[in-house]
Amino acid sequence: MVKTLIDIEDDIWTISNTMRDGIYRFFKNKTSLKIAELGAYKGYTTRFLAQLFNYVYAVDINDGFLEENQEYNNKFRNIDYIKCDLYNSGWENIPRDVNVVFIDAYHEYDKCKSDLDKSLEYFKDLKYIIFDDYGVFPGVKKVVDDAIEGGILKFESWIGLTNVPTVGGKYVKGVSEGVICSKVIG
Repeated sequence: MVKTLIDIEDDIWTISNTMRDGIYRFFKNKTSLKIAELGAYKGYTTRFLAQLFNYVYAVDINDGFLEENQEYNNKFRNIDYIKCDLYNSGWENIPRDVNVVFIDAYHEYDKCKSDLDKSLEYFKDLKYIIFDDYGVFPGVKKVVDDAIEGGILKFESWIGLTNVPTVGGKYVKGVSEGVICSKVIG
């Protein structure tokens, strides 16, 4: 399932197959979960998520990306494509029964923190949060680290590459591409 998907080496704006494999290993025995993919892009990760999760809400602000995503994943019947400006309007279009959130929209601290805060508040059944680009963008790392230190999230697993390709053929070395956390109840 993972090996045949478009990898980060093919399109820098998606995740690696190594990260997909880590997500698969973590969730493979957790059944009937619904995931909201915040920042769905062209659907490369959406396709993977649709094979692993019971239902996927592919959320993006870009009409072109949502159309490409829908075309790329037209054989799947367990995906809803939702246009949403995560920072201004549209959350009401996302069903609230989400168990897992995949945060991969904007990577600046304020926007990533907004994604986390809104997810924790909005999704009534939320159990897990997956963050992309944890080691690549300092804002993402700070949001995750602060939430763990503050007792809001619990670290579950590092996922992905440790030498992550970035724009211009460069690499960020010795980091974790992604991280899975669980919501602390209480």
